[in-house]
Amino acid sequence: MTDLRSEEKVAAATIAATLGLRVEPHDDGSRPGMHDLNILAVGGRSAAVEVTAAADPVSIQLWKLVNGRDERWTVPSLRGGWMLQLEPTARAKRLLKDLPAFLEELEGREITEIPRQRRRHEGPKSLEGRARALGIVSGNQSSTDFPGSIYLTIEQSPERTGGVVDSTGSAVPRWVRDFLLDPHQSDVLGKLERSGASERHAFILVPGFSIAPFGVVDMLWRDDRSAVPTTRPHLPEPVTHVWLMAFWTVGSGLRWSPDSGWERFERHFEIED
Repeated sequence: MTDLRSEEKVAAATIAATLGLRVEPHDDGSRPGMHDLNILAVGGRSAAVEVTAAADPVSIQLWKLVNGRDERWTVPSLRGGWMLQLEPTARAKRLLKDLPAFLEELEGREITEIPRQRRRHEGPKSLEGRARALGIVSGNQSSTDFPGSIYLTIEQSPERTGGVVDSTGSAVPRWVRDFLLDPHQSDVLGKLERSGASERHAFILVPGFSIAPFGVVDMLWRDDRSAVPTTRPHLPEPVTHVWLMAFWTVGSGLRWSPDSGWERFERHFEIED
């Protein structure tokens, strides 16, 4: 049996604890197009589960490339204490190659800030223009206990990080349907269709760098059991059940079933090897 990925283990543990049923791996690699998990119910029936993520792949790739290190990024030739905000489309390899020299030049000219607002007559040779070419939105240097240190964050679009708080959770059902109908999720629908199971669960993970809008994120931040969407999702065939789960420390998960409607569930991050 092929080992489960960590996110599949988390999904399996969470489903098992929530439903009180056994969950087993299904995709053993023996043939293409197999769904990830089976939920084993009484009487030998099984429900199919496919795990997917509402992730922004460009931002995640950038984050791993520039922050995928055990220690903070330090450059001996810099005084450091640089905090930079990047565009999600910044090229990580170019940053790693060209950023130290650019910051060294700024320090040599006693410049401690890269302003967010472009100057009216900014040209490509200006410091701001060169910063934008590296994918830097803004930045500043401050005192630090770690000489040569560089800290990077990635700017997310405003519709993903803030907005009107809607206690009815109206964004969730609409977004779930739109997300599952996206061409990038066709594999999820195809695997569930081929399962032949009467219950077909889409388990959607919402990571830190997500394509989910603020209305969805806001509902997943909450712990209140009564804070659930008030309308049902119009799930695309063949999906019959849906789970939404985020990885931040606050909040809880949301799931929908034809029998129970929307419900909250507790997330289970501790998994056995």
